[in-house]
Order: sequence, then structure tokens, then C-alpha cells
Amino acid sequence: MGARVAGRQRRSGEKGGSGVGKTKVGNGSKAMVVVDGIGVPIGLHVDNTQPHELALAEPTLRTIRVPRNRGRPKTRPEELVADKAYDSAESRCTLRRRGITPTMPPIERCNRKKP
Repeated sequence: MGARVAGRQRRSGEKGGSGVGKTKVGNGSKAMVVVDGIGVPIGLHVDNTQPHELALAEPTLRTIRVPRNRGRPKTRPEELVADKAYDSAESRCTLRRRGITPTMPPIERCNRKKP
């Protein structure tokens, strides 16, 4: 039996998919999209709203597939441009290890760890 919530019928055990989950307030999901220089989507990852965007960055990067005329699709961008929410020594180091140049404004912290 479902409960009436804000004009919507909600049943216990109702599932919205693997990327949609319960939050503290209700249901929700985050769609993380990687686009190329002109705004064409090349990677997509959908998850629930609980994890921080930084934790979802790596799974999102693994979804990148750029088709080519011949051969396997390209899976690694040359450069990643992101906002300062993604700035951490660990994320910059991980990107550099994969051969990706990170371009993001630094977060001003006096106790920032050095890689």
C-alpha cells in the first residue's frame, strides 16, 4: 500500500534504477557528464545523491568513449577542466598518472597536503 507524498504515489520497495537512491530528504540522483570542447557529451555516470562529486569523478572518467574512424574508441582526454570542488592533491595526482592534464582553480588552504 502506498503513501501519498506531495501529489505522488509512493510504494514501499519501489525502485527507480541502480543510479537512483534514497537521500536524507527523499529520492534523488546525480548525473555526472563529461563533454568535449564544444559541449558534446562523451561520458555519463548516474548515481544517487549521497557521494560527493569527487568520489564520482573516477567512475565518470571510465565511461568516456570517443569513436574514431578506425580502431578502438579514445578513452582518455588530453586535459580535464573542472571547478574547484574537484581540486585535491589526490585527484590531481591520479589524473597525471593517467596522462591527463588537470585544469582547475586551486582551493586556498593553508594545510593542503603536497603530493
